[in-house]
Amino acid sequence: MTQVLHLLPCEPDLQASRLAAALRRSSDRQVEIVTRTIGRGGDYRNVAHAVAALRLGRGPTFDVVHAWDRSTLIAATRGEAPVIYSLSDSAARLPAGFRAQMMYRQVHLVSTTHAGRAACMRRQMPPDRCHVISPPVDFGSIRQGRNEAFRQALGLGPEELAILVPEEPAGAGRHGLALHIVSILHVLEPRYRILLWGRGEHVAACGRLARKLKQPKLIVQAERQLGRRVEFEELLSAADMALVTARQAEPAYPMALCMAAGLPIVAGLSVIVKELLSDGRSATIAPTFQPRDLAQRVMKLAENPARAASLGEAAAADARRQFDPSRVVEEYRLLYRRVAGPCHPGVEPRRDSALSTMTVTGPSLAR
Repeated sequence: MTQVLHLLPCEPDLQASRLAAALRRSSDRQVEIVTRTIGRGGDYRNVAHAVAALRLGRGPTFDVVHAWDRSTLIAATRGEAPVIYSLSDSAARLPAGFRAQMMYRQVHLVSTTHAGRAACMRRQMPPDRCHVISPPVDFGSIRQGRNEAFRQALGLGPEELAILVPEEPAGAGRHGLALHIVSILHVLEPRYRILLWGRGEHVAACGRLARKLKQPKLIVQAERQLGRRVEFEELLSAADMALVTARQAEPAYPMALCMAAGLPIVAGLSVIVKELLSDGRSATIAPTFQPRDLAQRVMKLAENPARAASLGEAAAADARRQFDPSRVVEEYRLLYRRVAGPCHPGVEPRRDSALSTMTVTGPSLAR
């Protein structure tokens, strides 16, 4: 049996929490998963506590440690087990010295897109340590069509058009650009409103900008409006359209959820958009991020409901093919067993030299 430790922050991002949950549900006789958290209220108070437990603790040993953010990655690489790191942001935000760490230790990167993998290799990461596994989508948790009762609770009228920004609240999103685009539309027709999750460092700035523009009703901040925690999947049933304004290659998960919900998508051209969406078939894609260009595309799509429905249906079909949870889980299980080593049942010996050698010493990320 391959024993895997999921080392997570106490408050993982959307992509990490959903993927970790899907993998835990798949734990069986071949792959057993144990979850530990780092942070206030977690299993380990901080990174140092986690490092001490992994290196000196008397608890169980693990064949693989799966890390999900920078702090858990630092702790994982100080232990002795091979490490898998799931990217939730762009490769540009990898810790300093990470390439050297990969060379001296058996550390593998997993990106959700080929664009993310390419970004890693541009930073001279070893290609045989960089993998692509799509994010899994729980299609049963996604409601198709509008939920009018939920929209009413958010203060959205039946005739208003809610434009959802599908980005991680703590990531390098482009909420300001999205606000600018919807602000242009709001001036022309007050029924256009922007729907935000209502958490993260960018939300307060957006609220101040809306007040400065004298458009106080422009923004709907879901969690602040409802006064409770809102799951991102809930927002899909309140939105009429998704507007993608992020230029980064990661993460893909929020966009994957919008595709699965069949939302019409308007996007600026980026590497991740080019990989996941097809202009004119599953989305309408602008060649640049010019606000007026994107605003015009949103308006044209809003004025053509049949066209919007057609794009949404194609996106949903693509999502079922690309983000099938059973396939994604199996790919991770195979990676766990491969990285753990040939001593486990059902795993063939590795023939590539980069994977066949594991060194437990070398430069530390914590330095």
